[in-house]
Formats: sequence, C-alpha cells, structure tokens
Amino acid sequence: MRLVFITPEYVTEKYFAAGLANYLGRLCPLLAQRGHEVFVIVRAEKKSPPFTHNGVTILRVAPSRTTQRILNAITLRRQPEAAKDIAFSVSARQVVNFLHRQRRLTYVQCSNVRAVGIAFLLPGRPYAAATRMSSHRPLWNELAMVRQTKSAGVRYKLEALQVRRFPHVYGPSKYLAAIIEKECRRKVDVLPTTFYLEPCVEDASVYEKHLKGLPYLLYFSRLQKHKGVDVLARALPTILGGNSGLRAVFVGNDWADRETGSMRSSVREWAGDCADRVIFLDDMRHEQLYPVIRHAEAVVFPSRIDNLPNACMEAMALGKPVIASSGASFEELFDDGISGYLFRNGDHEDLARVATEVLRSADRSRVGEAARERISALHPDRTVPLVEKYITERVRARSGGRRE
Repeated sequence: MRLVFITPEYVTEKYFAAGLANYLGRLCPLLAQRGHEVFVIVRAEKKSPPFTHNGVTILRVAPSRTTQRILNAITLRRQPEAAKDIAFSVSARQVVNFLHRQRRLTYVQCSNVRAVGIAFLLPGRPYAAATRMSSHRPLWNELAMVRQTKSAGVRYKLEALQVRRFPHVYGPSKYLAAIIEKECRRKVDVLPTTFYLEPCVEDASVYEKHLKGLPYLLYFSRLQKHKGVDVLARALPTILGGNSGLRAVFVGNDWADRETGSMRSSVREWAGDCADRVIFLDDMRHEQLYPVIRHAEAVVFPSRIDNLPNACMEAMALGKPVIASSGASFEELFDDGISGYLFRNGDHEDLARVATEVLRSADRSRVGEAARERISALHPDRTVPLVEKYITERVRARSGGRRE
C-alpha cells in the first residue's frame, strides 16, 4: 500500500519529543519495513527537498502563502493562526494530489492537531482517509491554563469540524474516545498504539554530567499544568523531606501559563526548602534520555488528563516503576499495585503518600519488571497488523461504494 501521514510534528523536526511525533516516528518505519511505501508530510516554515529517514519519505511542506493572504484579507488579519493552519492543510492536499497522480495512493491519515486535514473535507478524495486523535485541545488547554485567544477558539472549531466530518476517526485510548464522543458527538474507533524502544547507541553524557551517583525521582514531559507538574511540585516537600539525598529531576522545556508564568520558577517556589534538590534538564533525544530513565528510582506522571503518553510507555519498557494519576488513561496501561502505581488525580498529598511508599518498597523492581511485561502487549508484532487491517478495511469500505 501507499500511505501518507500528515502531521504538524515529527521526530526529524524541531518538535521531536511530543507524543504525536514519537507515535509516527515508531509506526511509519515499521510500515515501510513491511513493504509499504510511506510518506510523511510535516508542517514546516519553509519547503525543502524530500529526504528519506528510516525508510520513510519525509516532505516538509509550508503553509500556502496565497491561501494565507486570501484568508487574512477576508478576516482582516484577525485570525492569523487559523489562516496558517488552513493554508498548511491546503498545501498538504496539493502535495497529496501530486503524489496520487504519480503513484495512486491507498490511504491518507491526518492528525487532528491544528486541523491538518481540514482541506481534505472538500470532495474529490480518490483514496481512503482517516483522522487519528491525539487530544481534545479545548479541554487539554483549559487544564493547562493556556491563554485562550479568539484565534485559538477558531483553531479549536476547525479541529472539531475535521473530527465531525472526516470519513473515519480513531484514537489509541478508550479514555480519549469517550471524551471525543461526548464533546464532538462522533464515534471514535480505538486502535492500540504501536510501541517499542527504538534501537539506538545510548549516550550517557547528560546522565553522567548531572545525575551520576544521585538517587532521583524522574518526571519527563512538557512542563505544563495539564501534565500535573504543579501537583508533583506541591508533593515534593513531603517526598524529598522524607528521603534525604533524593533529588527530583524534571526533563522537558519550560512552558508558561496564564497564572504562573515560568513553570520552572513555580516548581522551585512550590518545592519550598527542597528547591535546591530540584534539577531541570531540557528535552533530549532518546539516546540521551534512556540512560536518565534507567537510573531513576521511579518515574512520575501526574497528568490531570492524558492519552496513553509515550513517555509512560518508555518508562515501563525500561522496567521502571511508574507512579501516575488515576482517571487520566493510565489504567489502560498498567494495573495498580501490580505493574504500576496510581494516586488520586490532582491530589498532591496522595501523590506524596504513594511516592513515599514506593520509594521505601522492596517490590519496586518486581513492579518494574511487571510493567516491562505489560507493555510488551503493544509490541509491533501484535499492533502493526492491526493498523494494516484497519487501513485495509477503510480502503475496502471506500472501494465498495460506501459514502465517505
């Protein structure tokens, strides 16, 4: 099959660490290895020549300037970001049309993020098409306390329109599917995420420079409130206060919100007298990140809302005990007390209690190994055939004359 994936982020780009980028960065090469011709169209500021990465053809596509000028004129430049989103989708569809004339494409998959598939709602698709859900951004950003602008509101409406009108929609978790079905009134298929630890030559330089010889509790993801960074920070005085010598390590770039500004500054403030035992590291690629994960005492994911985060899967695959919030999709990844640990969502006192118990527990290694075994259910041998089956069924549905 000839497959196209359209996305605002990918592992070859500036935003390489987010879940969408890593999900596609794992799946697309596997599909290429299984004999499919795979293209990734990724949003970029400037168009550049196509190149191959792990057997996948990468096309960096810029938003159409002509479309932007027209939309900015119509909206009196009041919706510049929404205009840019639509302009990228228009450019992506033009590239897809060109590829189809050359190669007869089988299937096009668009992320819901930034409505990259909005132009594909127009008639004339001679291939099967689906949207893959990563989040429901109005809810995610509300919990992240991201500043809500009128332009952002239009972007969310475009994303919702894409989800409601696309021929097929799927997501990786029952949790997110239920949210989308409620908020967008659209049935969402659930398809397990393909996960594996990419083979790489690990680089322990960051670990050795900043963490070697130190016991530490690890968090790695965006430093935002919907990820529960503030919940973890408020728990640190109890966790660190009861474990002399223990450090708290946060890996991820700093983000601001409308209440606290710099999240790193806020974490230090919430950590109180333990602030000197908090260590911040920027986003890093897997070859540097994996050694940092391997040496952690435990890994914490205190998200208020999430969607089977890749970070949690990586920690589990490396055999680390994971402490995560209840009611945020983690129950679909592990069983409490058996292959991971849950605390009450948003409750920093309960997080402090659970983390303290875990750090003192002799069962940490056993739970970590159970986590490694549990995450093996998402191995490519099991999940990639399910993706192929899903695509094949969508193709047959279209060729069978069903209306999309």
